[in-house]
Amino acid sequence: MSGIVFDLRAMLNECEGVIQGVAEEKGVRVYFYDETALEHKLMGDPARLRRVLLTVFLNAVKLAADGHITLVAKADISPCVTEGCPLVSLTFEISDTGTGMPEGDMGMMKADIQKLGGKFSINSIPGLGKRTFLSFEFGVSDEWSEAMPTVRPVFSGCALVCEDNGIIRLAAKENIEKSGLEVFEAEDGKAAIEMVRVQEQENRPFDIIFMDIQMPTMDGFEATRKIALMGIKTPVIAMTSNFSEEDMEAYSNCGMAGYIRKPFCIRELLPLLQEHMRPAEWVSSKITAQQNRPPVLPPGGERVPVDEQLGIINCAGIEQLFCKSLDEFTDRQTIALAELKDAIAEWDLPLAVRIAHTNKNNAATIGATRLAKLSLILEESLRRDGSYFKSCLVDDYAEELSRVIEYIKGRK
Repeated sequence: MSGIVFDLRAMLNECEGVIQGVAEEKGVRVYFYDETALEHKLMGDPARLRRVLLTVFLNAVKLAADGHITLVAKADISPCVTEGCPLVSLTFEISDTGTGMPEGDMGMMKADIQKLGGKFSINSIPGLGKRTFLSFEFGVSDEWSEAMPTVRPVFSGCALVCEDNGIIRLAAKENIEKSGLEVFEAEDGKAAIEMVRVQEQENRPFDIIFMDIQMPTMDGFEATRKIALMGIKTPVIAMTSNFSEEDMEAYSNCGMAGYIRKPFCIRELLPLLQEHMRPAEWVSSKITAQQNRPPVLPPGGERVPVDEQLGIINCAGIEQLFCKSLDEFTDRQTIALAELKDAIAEWDLPLAVRIAHTNKNNAATIGATRLAKLSLILEESLRRDGSYFKSCLVDDYAEELSRVIEYIKGRK
């Protein structure tokens, strides 16, 4: 891939310097999280990329209702090679408390993104602001980038994780503890409400609550509303894998203060915590390039059914937890597939949706990304009246599940 050789870190530092000066005048806090951990410089059109990032940020500062703006930059080195050059996929997520963007700026930004071969989307959340997502592919040059330490916040206080899925709950607990918070656990909304009540009575209120949506006994929506009725102002964060506009509006309407995808890792957690809590301190944290190695490919060149590196990251970087998650996955999934088929045969759509949803989250946690995608497609086809359901979707899911289980058994 041809283009100008540039250092992404240097560019992000330059953008941060420009933005911080403007933001200070407006009293807006700006946070940059460079999670790319790239060892090499990139090749492409740095001037156009810089212009896109500054356009998004300067408009975010201009329109920010109050508070803060956050940028998280991530990178994934692809095993694909174009014109003899490996590719890196860059993603930028910009969160702010404002709304919209002037049409003139939007038009110029779209044109630049198109010329870069990139993609973008904007998700607005009533009462919470918006998130802008940008993605690009650049070539990787032979020139080395200077390694730079990353500064990250550490928090003090306690958090509640309410999640019925044991694998996801444990992974979330480990990641939240890495941020410095003490973590309490609840398996459903009813148990969460009781723990919130006890902590309030002991004058040790939670600083933040992470709430699953679909749970037995009491779901996350009802639990959040009841916590609010208790007069408790603790921010409740939806832990979810559903991000449609309808879903996000529902989170906001029930009183949730934000959302985070599940499974999540520490680099996704820290910006969210900083939106709702003040850091106790800042520490230097070197992110290693090992986190962005390309997936290991078998001799045939096909991507393996389980991205173990991603699975370990999802399990808070703890390999033993990842291995435990694999064991629990194989023990449960054969039964879950039979239960799913029975629910569909009886046209019990709520049960079928719940099983597909759980399977999707478990697959995502262990790094079985294709299986998670197939689970999502199946789940969405069964929602509402099931009019989009096709039996071949179950067959595709079952075939990929067989590949995943075979891979897991073969690694022992």
